Amino acid sequence: MDPIARNAGTPHPYGAEEGDRQPAPAFNSAGDDAGIPLHPGAKRLFDRAPVLRRIPIFGETCEAYGPACTISLALSYLLCKGIASSIFTFSFYPMFRTRFGIDAGRYQRLSAVMKLAWAMKASTAMLCDTFAFLGYTKRWYMFASCVMGSVFALLYALLPSKPSSADFATAFAALSKYGIATVDILSEGYYSRLMRKIPEAGPALVSWVWWIITIGSLLASILQGPLSDLKMPQVGVFIAAGLQFIASLIYLFNLYGEKTNCEERIEDAGNMHKKLLLEIEKGKALCWKEGKEDSLDVDQGKALQLEVSPELLLPQPINGCCGLIEINKEVVMRNKRIVVLSIIMTAAAIIMAFGNLFVGKLGLLIICVVVSLVCSVMSFWGLPLIIAKANVMIYLNTVLYIQLPGLLDSFYLAKEDCLPDGPHFSNTFYNTIAVGIIGNLTGLVGITAFNYIFSKWKYRLCIIVTTLLWMSASVFDLIMLKRWNIKIGIPDHIMYVCGDAIIGQVCYMLAWMPPGVLLSRLCPRGSESTVYALLAGFANLGAATSISIGAILMEHVWPIKSNPPCDFKNGPWLVIVGHILLPLLNIPLTLLLPNVRVCDNIDIDGNVISKTTDEESHVKPAKDSNEVH
Repeated sequence: MDPIARNAGTPHPYGAEEGDRQPAPAFNSAGDDAGIPLHPGAKRLFDRAPVLRRIPIFGETCEAYGPACTISLALSYLLCKGIASSIFTFSFYPMFRTRFGIDAGRYQRLSAVMKLAWAMKASTAMLCDTFAFLGYTKRWYMFASCVMGSVFALLYALLPSKPSSADFATAFAALSKYGIATVDILSEGYYSRLMRKIPEAGPALVSWVWWIITIGSLLASILQGPLSDLKMPQVGVFIAAGLQFIASLIYLFNLYGEKTNCEERIEDAGNMHKKLLLEIEKGKALCWKEGKEDSLDVDQGKALQLEVSPELLLPQPINGCCGLIEINKEVVMRNKRIVVLSIIMTAAAIIMAFGNLFVGKLGLLIICVVVSLVCSVMSFWGLPLIIAKANVMIYLNTVLYIQLPGLLDSFYLAKEDCLPDGPHFSNTFYNTIAVGIIGNLTGLVGITAFNYIFSKWKYRLCIIVTTLLWMSASVFDLIMLKRWNIKIGIPDHIMYVCGDAIIGQVCYMLAWMPPGVLLSRLCPRGSESTVYALLAGFANLGAATSISIGAILMEHVWPIKSNPPCDFKNGPWLVIVGHILLPLLNIPLTLLLPNVRVCDNIDIDGNVISKTTDEESHVKPAKDSNEVH
C-alpha cells in the first residue's frame, strides 16, 4: 500500500501548526510494520506535489519529520559541513604545501591539529545544554559560531604566503572549523531528539543529512580544485567565509523550529513521567502474576503516581544575567560524570594540539599513549557500560586506521622536479574529478545502500564489512606507490579512481553512518548535544591520534622526503602497516558493540524495544553479546 494512504488516517501527536515545528511519536500497529504518523506539513506538501514522496530518502524523512525540519537541516549542512568545511579540506594541501611551503612531515602534524577542532566540541555542547542563551540551547550558539567562523576564515585567507604563517594559519583554520563543528554537533543534538521520537525513520534522516553533506562536498571540490591549480586556493577560503555567514541567517530566523528551553524541559519531564508510570504498571502486573495482589495496595499506588507526577519532575531553570541565560542545573546534576569526561576530552584535545605543534617525536608518542589510555578508562567511569563500550570501539576503530595525508597527498600531487616517475596528479583531478565527482557520487551510492541494505544489518557486521572494504582500497595505494600498475600497463589515473576514489569514499560513508545512528539511539534525554558531542568527539580525537601516530612513523620509523629530490621508498611500508595490518584489529573489537540491528530501537542496556501500543512497551533482549555472526 502507498505509504501516504497507509498513514493518512494516523493522527499526528501535534496539531498542524505545532506539527510544522517538530514531530512526536505515535505508533499505530504492532511489530516491525508499525506505521509512522504522517506529519501535517508533509501531508500538505504531498497533497500538492505527490511526486516528492517518491524521492528516495527525502520522502521518508519528510513524511516523519516534516518539510520545514527536513529542508532547514539540508540548508545548514549544505552551507557549513558540506561546502565550507570541504573547501577547508581541499584547500589544506595547496595552502600549506604550496602557498606556505612546509614539508610533508610538518603537513602531517598540522593535519592532526585540524582534526582536533572536531574533537573539542564536547565542552561546547555541554555549555549549550547547561546554559540556554536568550531562551534557546542551540539557536543562538549556532548563530554566533557561524559569524565567528567566517571571521577566522577571513584571517586564514589573508595571511602572507611564507612558512612562518603556517602555524597561525592552522590556528585560524582550526577555529573556523570549530565553528562549523559547533553547528554540526548542535544540529546532531537537535535531530537526535527527533530520532528518539520516531526511531523507525532514523536511518532515513541520517542518510538525508549525509546526502546533503556529500552534495556540498561535491560542489566544493568542483570549485576548489581549479582554484588550487591556478595558485589561488585562498579564494575558496573567502567563499567558505561567506557561506558560513549566510548560514547564520538560518539560526537568526530559527528555521529549525527549535523549541524554547522551557518547552524542551517540560517535554523531557513528560517523557520521564510516562516512563515511570509504565514501570509502576509493570510492577503491578508482576505482583498480580506472582499472586501478590496485596503487595501494592491502592494507597501505595496513588503515592507512587504522585511521586512521579509531571509537576514534581518539571525542571526549573535558574535565570541569570538579567534573564539572558537560563541555567539547566538538572542537566549537570544528572550527568556529572559526563561533564567531567567532556572536560577531560577537551583537555586531551588541547594537549594533543600543542604536542603536534611543539613537541618532538618521543614526546608526541607519549602524549598519544597517555591520551588513549586515560580517555578509554575514563569512558567506563563516566558513561553507562553499553555507551562506554561503543565509545571505545569507535575510538579504536579510527586510531587503528593510520591516516597518512603527508605521504599520500605529497606522492600523488608531487611535481616532475620532485618525483620524475610519479603520478603527477593535478588538484583538479585529485580533488575535483576523483574525490569530488567520482568519489562523492559513489558515496551517495553508499548512503543509499546504508538506508536500504545496511540499516537491516547488525552494527558488528557493518563495521567488519567496512573494514575489509577499506583494506582492499588501500591495496591500490600500495600498488601505485610500488609503481606496479605502470609495469602492467594500467595508467595512474584509472588505478586511483578504481581504488580510493570509489571504494575509499563508500567506506568512509559506511564507517561513520552506523555509529552515528547508534550514538543517536543512546543519547539521554535533555543532554543530547553533550553526549553526542562527547561520543562523536572521541571518534575525531581518535582520527587526530591516528594522524599523529602516522607523523611519528613518518619521522622516525619510515621517513620520506617530500622536497626535491623526493624519496617515497618507505611509503609502501607505511601503507602496509597503517592501512592493512592494524585495521584487522578492528574485527575482534566489534564485540564491544551491541549485537542488534541498525534499525532497532534499543534501551540503555542494549535490549531491543518493540513498540506495540502507545501505552505498552515490550523489551526483547539482544542475543548474547559474545555471539559470533
